[in-house]
Amino acid sequence: MRAIKEKMSKWTEKQKGALWKKKAKNCNYLSGYVEVDGVQHSIVIFPNKYKTQPNQPEFIVYQPFQK
Repeated sequence: MRAIKEKMSKWTEKQKGALWKKKAKNCNYLSGYVEVDGVQHSIVIFPNKYKTQPNQPEFIVYQPFQK
């Protein structure tokens, strides 16, 4: 059990953000945050519905609009 806690602690130290699944009328997306240089940034991630080529991204990351 101790080894599991130590392993989780190492992963916790390396964590740089978190995402949650969300549902909208037209699609599913991810919402969460990433941490860069100690500063948390809110993000949303949507599937790229305009993808037509294999070299285009599957998902696009956006900074959400402020309410």
